[in-house]
Amino acid sequence: MLTAVYIGNFKAFSESQRIPIRPLTLIYGANSSGKSSILHALILACHAMETGDLTALQRKTHMNELFEEMEQQAKALEITK
Repeated sequence: MLTAVYIGNFKAFSESQRIPIRPLTLIYGANSSGKSSILHALILACHAMETGDLTALQRKTHMNELFEEMEQQAKALEITK
């Protein structure tokens, strides 16, 4: 099971930082603090593991497609009463 992820030299994270992952992980903070960068790093890592493609960052449109797909999946997970 994934217990932590290290992110560095990626978007809002210039220095490497350890992000702990637990069964319930909340990501919150001020605007421009790196919340979306954490999600984007996880999506990129998942994509790289599934496809072996480590060049997605070099193709901006491909990364935008991944992020749009993530947003669509998040909308599908809306919780209703």
